[in-house]
Amino acid sequence: MGTSLTIKGGRIENNRARGAGAILNGGAVKANISDETEAGTKEAQKATVIQGNTSDYAGAIYNTGSMELNHTIIKSNISTAQLSSESAGGVYSSGALFALNSGALYGNTNEDEKNKFTSAQDLLIRASKAARVLPAAQMYDPEVTDAGYFADYRWIDVSKISNKVETGGLEGVKSSDGKYKAIVYDDREIVAKVGDEGFSTLKEALQKAGNGGTIDLVPQKLWELPGPSQYKDFSLHVRRRGISLEGQQRQGTSAKWD
Repeated sequence: MGTSLTIKGGRIENNRARGAGAILNGGAVKANISDETEAGTKEAQKATVIQGNTSDYAGAIYNTGSMELNHTIIKSNISTAQLSSESAGGVYSSGALFALNSGALYGNTNEDEKNKFTSAQDLLIRASKAARVLPAAQMYDPEVTDAGYFADYRWIDVSKISNKVETGGLEGVKSSDGKYKAIVYDDREIVAKVGDEGFSTLKEALQKAGNGGTIDLVPQKLWELPGPSQYKDFSLHVRRRGISLEGQQRQGTSAKWD
């Protein structure tokens, strides 16, 4: 590609290529797809749709530069994962920045079932690379007419055995690869929260809160706190939110309950 790429509206669909099914951004390129019209207006119908593309690596987009997307829908793309065990059904980014400010990224498929912890369905962001992606619950697709269709969507990091839930957007730089899938998420699977971040086990919540931290227990599903062999001399503030607990003080672990 050249020094810039601008796409406003239109469709990129049903292509098949090596590396990337739709767009291979292989350099220091800032790509602005579609315009900056506010979502929810008639102009949002002009969203760029990237759909039904197939590749052996990144089903839709392979980015090694800088991409900033507005009103872009990336869905139903497929990675056959034949080029590498680290692949993505939707977007693979090892560049300086991948940003999706508005639109949607969902329903993409990675056929590499064997290496589910090294591959991603919708989005793979390499370690030490920046991302800025809107919260999954704020996504929109002009072709989906159901009101509130994305309201219960969340980003799930599939690289973690526990499938870590991101309740907000994806932003910043992380020390390890992030491999994400946007799915409908039932909060009843969240055991505890630290701030706005949900965790499916108390062990993960404890690790996030740290010594002297605060954990909010979610009423619907509670598991036992790890024993003192795992958290010796660990001070914890637990907020029960009206939950009745049959707890016990454990040697080496101090917990304040309210």
